[in-house]
Amino acid sequence: MESDTHRDTVGSCLRAARLGKGLSIEDISRITRITTDILAAMEADDVPRLLPKTYMKSFIRMYTKVVEMDPRGVIRLYLADLDRREKEYQAWRKQQEALSTLRNVLITVGLITSFFLLIRYTDIVPQPGLSELEPFPALRPFILDQDAMPDPSISPPPGKPLVLAAVAVEATWLKVMVDGKTVRFYEMKPEERLVLEGMRNFNLMVGSATGLRVSLDGNPVELSGSTGQIVSLRIP
Repeated sequence: MESDTHRDTVGSCLRAARLGKGLSIEDISRITRITTDILAAMEADDVPRLLPKTYMKSFIRMYTKVVEMDPRGVIRLYLADLDRREKEYQAWRKQQEALSTLRNVLITVGLITSFFLLIRYTDIVPQPGLSELEPFPALRPFILDQDAMPDPSISPPPGKPLVLAAVAVEATWLKVMVDGKTVRFYEMKPEERLVLEGMRNFNLMVGSATGLRVSLDGNPVELSGSTGQIVSLRIP
């Protein structure tokens, strides 16, 4: 059985075909109008950076057409890779659930054991009588400076969030990463409006440069490109 180290992937097949034609990623991007970021992610098999399956199948067809490959075989390889990744993820989740259950059981057993040991210890060791206790030392009075004490009712003002607004001019899609961690995907129809909040920045990928009007805190954000051209940008 062939090991995973030598297993053909969608990315390795596409890259080999591109190099065989003497083309650069920029050449493929210019012909297909797919951004170089997406093309690089396709060749690296970097699934988290890619779009949903419906769009990726279309991208694979456009890419294979340029390098004169059979798209059906590459798409089958892509779907098989997605299925393999999903099975690996489900297996990982089951393993984590089993470890979590075992951890909870061990914690419960530890607490019960500690409780019974505490009872046994307190039953064996005699407790001193009141006459054997040392007197508690007297406390010296002290005065608080009320003017120097912070008012607990006043909390520091939170950071003002950034507000991203997008209005669809035509049917398109939008992929947004908020503050470098939360990724969301939207399919938008004409005149649909979307408002998101973040604390630091937004990474956008738009299906058509002319499909959205975008603003940040009320200030317009320019999307340069033509109809149907995928645009990637980071704001602010």
